[in-house]
Formats: sequence, structure tokens, C-alpha cells
Amino acid sequence: MFYKHSRTKQHLKDGRAMRIETVINAPRDLGCNARLPNLDELSAKARACNQRILHAERVGQGCVLASPAFERIAHPTVDGRGGGPRP
Repeated sequence: MFYKHSRTKQHLKDGRAMRIETVINAPRDLGCNARLPNLDELSAKARACNQRILHAERVGQGCVLASPAFERIAHPTVDGRGGGPRP
């Protein structure tokens, strides 16, 4: 995910997020100054970006099959027609 001069990247292993990396090349993009005394504020904003991504993913996890109608549509069905030869 990119925002102006910054980016956030997820490192995945076996389909699971192992870590989230936020790179901020221009602190002014996030409303911070680029000096050492402002490092705490910049770190807090980077952590907030990571938390928002994790929150969005958590919210998205439980909503796909929450309804029985979606569950019937999303899962495959088995019937007698199969993939056999057609007349």
C-alpha cells in the first residue's frame, strides 16, 4: 500500500501475515517534522497505520460466511450431474 512517499508492506508465510513493515520516506506526508526530537510522534503514527491495517483485516475475516445464504453460495455443491460426458 502506498501513500505519497511512504509505503506499508506485509510479509506473508503460508498465507499468514508474519509482520507489517511501514516505511516513511517523507515524514511531512504524515504531518511530522523530520528531526530526531519528533521520532516518537513519527513512530506512533507508523504504529497507528499498522494497527489500522490489522483492524481492517480482522473485521474482514468474520464477515464473509456470516450469513447462511453466503455459506450456501461460497461452498461447492455435489449433485448427480457431475463432470461426466454429455449426450
